[in-house]
Amino acid sequence: MKLATVYLGRKGGGNIYSFSMACELANFIDQVCIISSFNQNLRDWKKLNCYCVDTYENVVGFFFSLVNKKKIWKVIDAIFAFDADLVYFPMLHTWSPFILSAIKRLKPSAQVFATIHDPVLHLGERNPYLYFQQRFVIRKSDALILLSSCYKEMLFKKHGITDDRILVLPHGIFNYYFDGLSFEEDYSKKILLKDNAKQGVQFVVAFLGRIKRYKGLEVLLRAFQKFEVGKSDVRLVIAGEGKLSRKEAKLISELPENKVYVLNRWLSDVEISYLVKASDVIVAPYICGTQSGVVSMAFAAGKPVIVSDCGGLPEQVGFGKFGLITKAGDVFSLSEALEYIYVDSELRKTLINNIKQYALEELSWRNQAKKLYEFMSSFLPSKRVDNS
Repeated sequence: MKLATVYLGRKGGGNIYSFSMACELANFIDQVCIISSFNQNLRDWKKLNCYCVDTYENVVGFFFSLVNKKKIWKVIDAIFAFDADLVYFPMLHTWSPFILSAIKRLKPSAQVFATIHDPVLHLGERNPYLYFQQRFVIRKSDALILLSSCYKEMLFKKHGITDDRILVLPHGIFNYYFDGLSFEEDYSKKILLKDNAKQGVQFVVAFLGRIKRYKGLEVLLRAFQKFEVGKSDVRLVIAGEGKLSRKEAKLISELPENKVYVLNRWLSDVEISYLVKASDVIVAPYICGTQSGVVSMAFAAGKPVIVSDCGGLPEQVGFGKFGLITKAGDVFSLSEALEYIYVDSELRKTLINNIKQYALEELSWRNQAKKLYEFMSSFLPSKRVDNS
């Protein structure tokens, strides 16, 4: 049995997710990884059995790739050259529909699997092509992997996908950012807070990752305004690429200068590691969404989280076992949660202990890959593994 894992993205959490899963799948099955030669973690990927394809780096390159499909056919040819029985898309790419269509036309016996990270597309990302891409892959794949069980009913109602074609695998922990790095949390905080560390800053609230409308930064800023009053030891960190709205920029300017730290650009893996380690609580105040890779980073570092009650986020934090849950878009609810976790050190310890136990036992990539391998194997009756 052979597996072709196809990840054609270049950077970000999807890259780390795909790499982490591919690393562990290699322990269970003969695998080739077909990746973009522009992948920012190419050196790590090349430790696996890899085939690199030039993809594109901008919108012009994308449209040219659709007109002249030579690059897309290199991916398809690599799958057939490997004689893959199984094809896995750990994250969708703009080329995914064309690759899937060719596989089904030229080798119908090959079974195709796709992880659907966002069954409901985010605000600001709902363009016609992405709708087509997701709808096509959902309907034409042999089976799907979801990160939250709450979307199973929706997939059945909208696309007729039955339970036997769905595997729910919670997002694995992003230990990639911390493996092999040796630094103390206190040191991380000093590096991050610089001179303010000398002023008694002890409690850091962090908003990390791409700044997008659906992520609710404005809600967090308004909640932090209420929370920080009278507290000289708190700090808000906002770090990630994306354009701040006028309201968000205004709210940041209204906060005391020594209470907020903004790093508005793409973050390196090492920077992400330091930021997570320096934080006392990580907040994902989404106003809509599915789940969060930032929460998986927090879990990997043993950090408590506060999330909103939208999409699969409550499920991701064990419905309160691994983090606090607030009402999406509710400033008071979030401000109150910040106060709870700030005041109650025993609550923080309980959440941290629960996270560490859960992450080690359930969210390891080895455990996730084993479940995925067994699920995939069940779709090839003649080569079914013995799971007894």
